[in-house]
Amino acid sequence: MSFHSGFADFDELIEDYIKKVDGDAVTEILKVGADALVDDVHALPSPRSARGHPTHMLDEISSRVMGEKVEVGWGSYYGLFLENGTRKMSARPHLKPTWETNKERYQELMISKIHE
Repeated sequence: MSFHSGFADFDELIEDYIKKVDGDAVTEILKVGADALVDDVHALPSPRSARGHPTHMLDEISSRVMGEKVEVGWGSYYGLFLENGTRKMSARPHLKPTWETNKERYQELMISKIHE
């Protein structure tokens, strides 16, 4: 392989990736990672209220496409209180720790989506 053909091959590879990662494809790729995060959070044991009842906030976590962005969040405002705490309630985070524990796997899932 000559120096020139190596760059030509690399150029073709880059062009192929550019075609695969247009705006809609990027959103699909991000959605793969977001959906995996949502599935992992749903698999966590439900946190308990002060009275010992499950809060079911984990069931409300979902992903949604907002234009070119993909968001992961709760269906109600209370999820932020649970995740971050308030001045009267300590934080019981679940979304951030799940992301931190599994972010490499989510990245691998998104990279594999690019290679499809």
